[in-house]
Amino acid sequence: MTTAKAAATRYTCTRGRATASERSLVPHTWRLGLAGSRALLAVAFLFAEQHPLWFPLTGRGLFYAAFVIYSLIALSTRRLEDGAYALLRLVLDVIFFLICASGPPDHGGWLTTLLFLFLMVTATLFHDWREVTIIFGLTLLFLWVTAPDEVPFLWLAIVTLGLLSLIFSLHKRLLKERLAMASRQAVM
Repeated sequence: MTTAKAAATRYTCTRGRATASERSLVPHTWRLGLAGSRALLAVAFLFAEQHPLWFPLTGRGLFYAAFVIYSLIALSTRRLEDGAYALLRLVLDVIFFLICASGPPDHGGWLTTLLFLFLMVTATLFHDWREVTIIFGLTLLFLWVTAPDEVPFLWLAIVTLGLLSLIFSLHKRLLKERLAMASRQAVM
């Protein structure tokens, strides 16, 4: 089976959902960079929460420490990149973001914005437009219900980044459909 025919068959059989081979189109260095970014953000949140007193750890400090450990494990294992683990990783990142957005560390509002940027970039690259829409809607609903102190700043950043991610993920879907159609036409 030719490469174009295999790609067209794979796309048709999965109804446009990303398969493991399609996810591998994102270079490994990008995956490492994103995993490293998650770890750096987790360490930055831990540092912002606990600085200058490192002991005793606060409740949020323990949560941030757990997220640092998870980030380092995700950075060191490639197995968490595909399949059901990718969705689990996305869910954990969303939970971490929502907890951080509900009460960011002192002077840590910008970290929350960077975390949302990271979340939307990973969702756009590795997931379908539906997941991006769910994350964006869940975040807006959460901020509307909880109304953290830094709402004006967060609202602007989240709406802007969320809409851009939604546009990019829809464009990615359109490009995948065009590629599949071109692959099918090349086979015929």
